[in-house]
Amino acid sequence: MIRKLGLIIFLSLLVGCAVEVQAQGISSKANRNLENMAPGKVGGGVVIGPSPSAGAGITPVVSTSAEGSHVLKATPGNLYSVYATNLTATAGFLVVLNSTSVPGDGAITPLECVPLPANGGVGLNYSPGPPAVYSTGITAVITSAVTCFTKTTGVITGFIRGAVQ
Repeated sequence: MIRKLGLIIFLSLLVGCAVEVQAQGISSKANRNLENMAPGKVGGGVVIGPSPSAGAGITPVVSTSAEGSHVLKATPGNLYSVYATNLTATAGFLVVLNSTSVPGDGAITPLECVPLPANGGVGLNYSPGPPAVYSTGITAVITSAVTCFTKTTGVITGFIRGAVQ
């Protein structure tokens, strides 16, 4: 009951509606507020419905073979999500750089860095938003270095997927 009540209060506050709570349950005013949130009802929250239009989605940028890095966007843009699957027995990091190209091995300055387990996967997701803004470009790198601030390639390869605009 407490969990359900908390969700109703959160949803009601989210759409700016008043909530009345009674000792034995939820008042009819709170129930009406939830009914108004149904798709197609006036006074509800933002409803994102399915769309057959290709323009309504984000086309993913994906690896075509095992690789250690991938330029997701060679111009300024927004990163919505990225993930990598490590195809090796060596752990490392998935780093995202504000870059239009893949840098050589050595020191790097990542804007994102997450541990990538051996034979595992990891992802970053900014959904529902806002996305991360990159002023130069968006490049994902899988590195086997011991820190996020060094790029070492040639050891880890994997599958990389990104959603950018």
